[in-house]
Amino acid sequence: MKNFLLRLWPRSLAGQLVVFLLAAMVVAQAVAFLIVTDERRIAVERTTRDQILTRTVDFARLVAETPAELQGRMMRNASDRRLRFELSDASLLDRSDMEDRDVTLERRLADELGPLAREVRVTYETEPFGRWFRPQREPKKGETKSPAAKSPDPLRDAARPPMFRDFVGLTVSINLASGRWLNMRTLVRTQPPTFEGLALVSMAATAIVLVVIVVFTVRRTTRPLRELAGAAERFGRGEATAPLPERGPSDVRQTIVAFNAMQDRLRRFVDDRTRMLAAISHDLRTPITSLRLRAELVEDAETRKAMMATLADMQTMVEATLAFAKDEAAAESTRTVDLAALLDSLCDDLAAMGKDVVCEDAERFALACRPSALRRALSNLIENAVIYGTRANVRLQRDKDNAVIEIDDDGPGIAETDRTRVFEPFVRLEMSRSKQTGGIGLGLSIARTIVHAHGGDIALVNRPEGGLRARVSLPIAADAQP
Repeated sequence: MKNFLLRLWPRSLAGQLVVFLLAAMVVAQAVAFLIVTDERRIAVERTTRDQILTRTVDFARLVAETPAELQGRMMRNASDRRLRFELSDASLLDRSDMEDRDVTLERRLADELGPLAREVRVTYETEPFGRWFRPQREPKKGETKSPAAKSPDPLRDAARPPMFRDFVGLTVSINLASGRWLNMRTLVRTQPPTFEGLALVSMAATAIVLVVIVVFTVRRTTRPLRELAGAAERFGRGEATAPLPERGPSDVRQTIVAFNAMQDRLRRFVDDRTRMLAAISHDLRTPITSLRLRAELVEDAETRKAMMATLADMQTMVEATLAFAKDEAAAESTRTVDLAALLDSLCDDLAAMGKDVVCEDAERFALACRPSALRRALSNLIENAVIYGTRANVRLQRDKDNAVIEIDDDGPGIAETDRTRVFEPFVRLEMSRSKQTGGIGLGLSIARTIVHAHGGDIALVNRPEGGLRARVSLPIAADAQP
């Protein structure tokens, strides 16, 4: 049940605001409706009570002026389904058991009747809608019921259904000057509160207007945030993004300003470091060439050979570093490519060069990347697998929003302590990387830099069956098209 409710819960800011505001509106409308209904019920009860009391006073005066032989007929004619009059020798109310006695109404009636009444007894009982299901009070042990409860009361039984007890009961006993008691009982039903059609229409209209305003306002407010999220995702993949327009509420504008400034500072930092690296690599060519010429003049053949080999390694390092710096400075534009086709092409090229490379069939999907740079990174990884692991098996699969490329080889693997260090520039593992292979320790470093620039990650793990696995994970842009 909890998971079902979580699936129904809106994910967007606009959806959540609509739900919260609608819930608040419904609660507020319900509370207001209950308050207004209760106030209206109280007003109706008071009006009805006052009308009944006025009628009772007028009827008591009329009875006092009417001959005894006509009083019985008057009682029958004045009584109806909700109001009953009777003339009796006993009071309908027992003074010792009047829990709902209303002294204020007794004084009011006594003042209005004056000398016509010796004594006035009044009970006023209400049952508001919040007490519909209140159980009837049972008499205590040894307690006698009032005269009103000793016999069935057809008026009360007819007016009050067994399920609901929503009524206002008014009982009056007036001891007339003649000594007889004029008993009056009434039971006015009050209907339980219901949402009327007008209230429902008002609530629906308010909800529609509220939803329209919230959706329009939130979409207008969050549009710059969506643009910011897209720009951050593209920037994380290494794409060149233009500064975002500074618009929206003040706090959103401040966020966009900070993002634009951060993006500009990072870009200038990377460009400065790349230019510095390229300049250093370029300037090292001249002293290396000079040293090579001087080494040629060394008479000792063995010393000359060692010096020339060292200078050759230095030249290779400089050329590789310069090539990498030039590639970074070129600022290749981002394009959407079929990743499976790119891997097939790369594996076919390496296989045509006589390398043992196998690329498994894979699902074809689009990836926004810088193709030349990514091709170079994957080529470094596959060539390493062939050179140091005899063969390379390339596999592409999709894991949710990531493209995962796995490159397996049959080599000796890499110790766990060296799996991070091997990505550092100019690091070679002597057990599996020798100078005869021509490696200078920049291949994995360059591959990791390119993968990180695409917002991805790269990891090396030893396979249980033997060999090394290079696992490359690259994010797939939501808007990428093949």
